Amino acid sequence: MRTDVKAHRTAMATVARRILEAEMPRLEGLRELVYLGSLLTDAESLASEMRLLRGIESELDDIPSERAGQYWEPEALARKERERDYCLALVADGIDEACRSILAKFGA
Repeated sequence: MRTDVKAHRTAMATVARRILEAEMPRLEGLRELVYLGSLLTDAESLASEMRLLRGIESELDDIPSERAGQYWEPEALARKERERDYCLALVADGIDEACRSILAKFGA
């Protein structure tokens, strides 16, 4: 296995673990998993997980990252944060299941 593929798999497992252990904000972690998944040359092994994560990320693409949020007007940011929290609560089980699957496949 090429080193970069192994590194991407390890990074995905680390992010998945951090999400499950609440060490990383769910949306930030989700976005990182989608990015890392796009770098894998063997992504078919994660097809269902990536389809779910990409779909959720797509629905939340108008929510600013924590870093970008500092530049938003406070009331607008508060509305987006409520939207984010509501949406993520609806799909939390699916995200956790995808993270557990990533850990099982790529373990960290």
